[in-house]
This record gives sequence, C-alpha cells and structure tokens, in this order.
Amino acid sequence: MVGCKQHGEVCIPRSQDIIHRKLFIQDIAGHLWFWGIRRQEHKIAPDSQTIATMAFLTLTVQVCLAFLSAVLVRIIYNIHFHPLAGFPGPWYTASSSLPLAVMSLLKREPEWLLGLSKKYGEGVLLPLSSRLVVQREGLLTASRETGNKPIRIAPTLLLFPRPAAIKDIYSDPKHNTKAGLYGTGLLGPPSLFSTIDGAEHRALRKVLGGPQWSIGALKTVWEPRIDELVLLLTRKLNELASQKEPVILCDKVAQFAADIMALVCFSEPWGFVANGRDERGILQGFRDGLVMFGFIGRWRGFRETVLKTPVLARFLLPTPSDDKGPGYLVGQADALVTERERKIEEEGFDQEKPDYMQ
Repeated sequence: MVGCKQHGEVCIPRSQDIIHRKLFIQDIAGHLWFWGIRRQEHKIAPDSQTIATMAFLTLTVQVCLAFLSAVLVRIIYNIHFHPLAGFPGPWYTASSSLPLAVMSLLKREPEWLLGLSKKYGEGVLLPLSSRLVVQREGLLTASRETGNKPIRIAPTLLLFPRPAAIKDIYSDPKHNTKAGLYGTGLLGPPSLFSTIDGAEHRALRKVLGGPQWSIGALKTVWEPRIDELVLLLTRKLNELASQKEPVILCDKVAQFAADIMALVCFSEPWGFVANGRDERGILQGFRDGLVMFGFIGRWRGFRETVLKTPVLARFLLPTPSDDKGPGYLVGQADALVTERERKIEEEGFDQEKPDYMQ
C-alpha cells in the first residue's frame, strides 16, 4: 500500500519511512555511546592527597567509635556487674572517678561528700580520713555485715559515713597499702617514699634503717643544731615585731620546717629562716602542685592512662632538671649525693657527725 485510509482502516507507513526511523534511532544511540566514552575519558580520578584524607577520616571515625564503645561497655560493667555494684550511690560516681576529681578541683569535695552521706548513708558528719580503696572481696563482706551503709563515690572507692567503720577498714594489714598515686612519678623518681609494694618497701626500709633514726640519735646529734635554728627563727620574728612588720605565721613555720628538712638531709639549712623567704621556690612549688596532686589522686583513669604514656608524662611529671618545685629538690638531692660519693672515694671524706646522706 502506498497510502493510508483514515476512516476505520489500519494505517501502514511507507517502507522508506521505516528505514529513516531506524537510521534516526541508530544515530541517537551512537551519539549516546560516544558521549559516555568521552565522559569516562575526561573523568578526574582522585589524587593521592584526597585518598589519604579520606583514609584518615575513616580511621578517625573508627577510632572514635571504638573508644566510645569501650567507654560505654566500661560504664555498663561498673554500674551493673562490678563487685561494688550493690553499694548505694549516684550512677555517675559508679561510672567514673572523674566526678570526684572535678569536685576536688572545684574545692567542693567536703560539702559534696556530706550531701551524699545524707542522701545515701545515715546523714552522719563523716571524717574525710574514712575513705577506702576497696581491693578485695573479703573486706566488702565485712562492710556489709557491720551495716555501715558505705557509699560508692567512685568505681573502686567507698565512703564510710560512720567513724566506727575504721576498725573494719584497718582490720587486715594486707589492705593497708599506699594508693596508686604514689607510683605515678608525681612525687619524683622511684624512692622509698613512693614504693607501693609492701615487700619491696620493707626491704628498702631495712637497708636504710639503723640507730640514726632513733629518738636518742636525734637528741644527741641533731637537737643542738635544731635549737640553733629555733633561736634564729625567734630572733627574726622579734625583728619583724620591733619594726611593726606584719608576720604571716603559717609561712614562717613552713620556712622553718623546710630548713629543718634541709638540715638533716643535706647538713646545712638552705636559708629559709635566715633570709625570710621561700628559697628556690620549693614551698610555692609544693603549693602549686596541690591542685594537680588532688586531681590526679582522685581520677584513676587519668593516672593509669595519661601518666603512663611517656610522651605526655614528660610534660606533667617533675624531673630533676626543673628549676623549681619538687623536681628541683630531687635534682639537688641527686647532685649532693653524687658529690658526697665523689668526696668519699677520692678524698676519703668523713664527718664527725654523719648526716643522713652518709
């Protein structure tokens, strides 16, 4: 057929029209295929910097998720499955020791502990010395039997609101150990004072022990020199009084105590009393460290993670190279001991009345 009827009949197109339509469709398909190839050729591949950035972001997200998951699991364990989970107290103190550290930092710890004792204990004014780090289940049983209602103020710390509980706290000498704060390095390099292990401490104490620590030795060897320092202190106080100068007695007593320690340790006072000032910033260094000392002593997580990281500990802990504070005191002690050892070996140094370095 070459035509097409329009009234009820089927319209059949010409064969030439069909060919044209096929060519048109093929042409469009060809253009689409060619455009896709060109697009793939001109597509910009990510450079190495972009790939590194994406990898870093992915790793950061994964580390954050892992850290948050670990914290969440630890909180759930502390609240529901820890051996101290049965003791009363706020959920946030059972989760972490950070709240206790924050209260110490804000200087609100006594009031806060008193409020907890009224809410969860028996409302008795508690002595701050009645806190205990619980380490063994045997003591927990004794606490439950006494009915003292200890309050959980940290994941491993119980507060006993009643002074009578001190008998149970110190009933077993095995529990009477130093807190973990002593082994952090905050008090200087390892020494007899900072040793936590009981057996090691006894061995060191035995080595240093002797008659020089007895009251008789102190009276015979050191009492005359201490008396001289007492007379110097009273003379200085009289001079200030005659000049109508104000006297801060607590500072003067602290200076006197510092000179006594220098005298018995290094044979000579360092001039705290004679000069009426804080020599080498020793006292101020101790005062400045009290805030950090209390904060680290209460936040166990900071103690066991941050302070045990060598890179971070370098900036937080005292070192013998410090020019003031506890680190400076340790450095001076090391230098004096080294000099005394050199004199003994090379010059045969000896003293009529040996000090505590000899």
